Amino acid sequence: MALFLHFIVALYKIDKSFRKVKKMQYPEMPMIDFRELSFLGWNDSGTNRKYLIRKIDGHFTGVYGSFSTDIQKGHCAICNQIGTVAFFLATTKSSGDGSYTKKGNYICTDSNQCNRQTTQLETLERFWETVTK
Repeated sequence: MALFLHFIVALYKIDKSFRKVKKMQYPEMPMIDFRELSFLGWNDSGTNRKYLIRKIDGHFTGVYGSFSTDIQKGHCAICNQIGTVAFFLATTKSSGDGSYTKKGNYICTDSNQCNRQTTQLETLERFWETVTK
């Protein structure tokens, strides 16, 4: 029962973080150990999107964007390691005038591996600030 409740709460927090997304493919939750994550990330191969969610000041916040199918070996902007990366591009509202800005960087294709390799949260915070502001 506790695992099921944890699963429902996690789905609610994901939905709340991505209110503008109509049809979202959810990650496989029972296989995720939330205690060891700096962020939760998953790929939706049907729409070529990547979703990222993390807790900031007690609140869950998410960002999503297009995720390139051109996979290469390179430097990840989140974990600061060399690995299999692809280009992540998020669209954010830049100001009150209704204009949008696209910002992105190369990040690991496997978010679980990226979490295991992340040793400094500063790189994650820098990436997050880049794609959300």
